[in-house]
Amino acid sequence: MDISSIGSAAGTAAGGVTGSSLDKEAFLQLLVTQLQHQDPLSPVTNEDFLAQLAQFASVEQLESINSGTQTGLLMQQSVSNALATGLIGQEVMLDGSIVELSGGQSRSLSFDLSEAAKVTVEIRDAAGTLVRTLNVEEAAILEPGQYNVEWDGFDENGQVLADGYYQVNMSAMDGQGNSLALSPMVSGLVDGIRFSSGNAYLMVGGSEYTLSDVIEVRAPEIQES
Repeated sequence: MDISSIGSAAGTAAGGVTGSSLDKEAFLQLLVTQLQHQDPLSPVTNEDFLAQLAQFASVEQLESINSGTQTGLLMQQSVSNALATGLIGQEVMLDGSIVELSGGQSRSLSFDLSEAAKVTVEIRDAAGTLVRTLNVEEAAILEPGQYNVEWDGFDENGQVLADGYYQVNMSAMDGQGNSLALSPMVSGLVDGIRFSSGNAYLMVGGSEYTLSDVIEVRAPEIQES
C-alpha cells in the first residue's frame, strides 16, 4: 500500500497539498494519515514503510540544503561587500574588455606581454561592429613587458564616436606566427563604493566595476611634497 492509494481522508489531512509541493511537515502528516486509514486486512509492509521514511528523510535533507545554501550566499555577499570597502583609496587593475567612452575620452588600456610579439587592438561597438584598429607603437615586434594603449575615441574614418560602452579585443602573434593570450586591463584609484541590490560596485574614474573585474590591487603611489 502506498501514498497514492489513500482516499479522501488522506487528501483532507494533507490540506490539499499536491505531491509536487510537499514540504516535510505535509509529507509526515500524509504518512501518519496513511497509517491511520490503512486496510487492516492489508496493512502496509515494512519495506513500504521504510521506503516512505526514506522519502521523508530526502525531503527534509533537501530543505536543509536549500536553507544552508541561502545562508551561505548571504554570508558570501556580506564578506564581499566588506572587502570592497577596504579597496577605497587603493589602485586597482581591472578587466578592460569593456571600456566607457565619455565626452570623447576613454580610460587608458594596458596589457602584459610575456614574450616578444606583435599586438593589435580592436575596438567594437555594442553591436560587435569593428570601429577602430590600433597597432601598438606601430612596431613589428614588441619586447616582453607592460604597455599602455591610448584610444582617442575616433573611428577608422576620424569621426568622433558616440558616448557609450565599447568592446576591446587584443591579439598577439609571436615571430613564428603563434597566437598568444592577451587580456586588456585598465587601472585607477577606487574613489568609492556604491551598493545596489546587496552588491558592491567599485567607483573608478567615473565608471563602475564589480569585484570580479579586479585583477590586481596595488598600494597607491605616495606623492613627495
